[in-house]
Amino acid sequence: ERLLLGQHSAGLVVYNTRTGTYTLHKGLLGRNDSVTFNATYRLIKDYRGRVWAGTAYYGLAQYLPATGGEIIYRYDPYNPASYGGHRVSALFEDRDHNIWVGTGGYGVYRFHPDRIPLRHFPPFPIP
Repeated sequence: ERLLLGQHSAGLVVYNTRTGTYTLHKGLLGRNDSVTFNATYRLIKDYRGRVWAGTAYYGLAQYLPATGGEIIYRYDPYNPASYGGHRVSALFEDRDHNIWVGTGGYGVYRFHPDRIPLRHFPPFPIP
């Protein structure tokens, strides 16, 4: 009975289909101090039921419906397999259950949530 919505001005919103009410997410993905923080461009649910959110400020995040929490994937200079793409413009899960993440200017990332390493395909250089 819950539907997740990604919105530009409100971030991650939960819609209750039974009552017809909206609830703003209480975590980082629902911050409302600026439009940049709130922008949630893409949402997908993977084969294991994990919900992935593509955002403007936090980049890639995993929403945890059972607890209402989230995991933000950030760049770690000491971990070459960390996510460094920032703003997410596209999310897709292929038939091998890889998650493909298209970014605004940082190329494409491919990873499998249950395996490492993450693979980065840099953007094509424009002459």
